[in-house]
Amino acid sequence: PKQTLEVEWVYGYRGHDSRDNLSLDKRGRVIYPMAGFVLALDYENGAQEQFQGHTDDVLCLCKHPLNSDIVATGQVATISMSGKSQHPHICVTNVSTGDIIRLP
Repeated sequence: PKQTLEVEWVYGYRGHDSRDNLSLDKRGRVIYPMAGFVLALDYENGAQEQFQGHTDDVLCLCKHPLNSDIVATGQVATISMSGKSQHPHICVTNVSTGDIIRLP
């Protein structure tokens, strides 16, 4: 049978080499990156939503100045198994709707 894995929860916060990458959305959830995810943590309800538009570790996050539900995130450059560098990309995510636009 065909089986797949689903992420239930992502633990941690990458803060050792990045700064100013926490934000609050309109609902008061904490938006932050961890590994290749962008996360929305609802602390009061113990819930987490994961956004998976990246292919490697996310280092930076900034929110739209007029709409705190829209965040742009950037990832590190990836080295493929063959040793070739792949260009990093940016994702623009609406954390309210879950829509992700990936910019090459």
